Amino acid sequence: MLRTRFFVASAMMLAVGAALIVLQLKSDHSTAYSFMPKQAIPQGEVNWEIDNFPARALELNTFRISLHNMAGKPITDMSLQMQLNMIGMVCGDYSFVLTESSPGVYEGEGMPLMAGRWQASLTIAHPAFETIELNNVFHAVYD
Repeated sequence: MLRTRFFVASAMMLAVGAALIVLQLKSDHSTAYSFMPKQAIPQGEVNWEIDNFPARALELNTFRISLHNMAGKPITDMSLQMQLNMIGMVCGDYSFVLTESSPGVYEGEGMPLMAGRWQASLTIAHPAFETIELNNVFHAVYD
């Protein structure tokens, strides 16, 4: 009888523990770290775009960054580099340079190496400004 109660109590504790783990895994903070298309910088604003959002895993995706000053005019002649890394995984990083395709608009191609949540780390540099580091989180999916 005592052994049965101990077994039932142990099974209940394991079930509660498993439920808590599942809840923790399901709350992957995707709402807390959602893709932010606009971010403020000291010089103005950065607009992020990914063609065909959400990004496709194992495919080249075009990342587009638009830079505008406080008056809404394009910020030109900047040096932009982006690094993609999968959050919580050792999956390999993907780095690339974004080139100016039109005044204040910079484009480059990056490839998430598997489906899931990724962080895009953007470095913006110019001799007249301090280097700016920004991060954004996005989801990659398989087609």
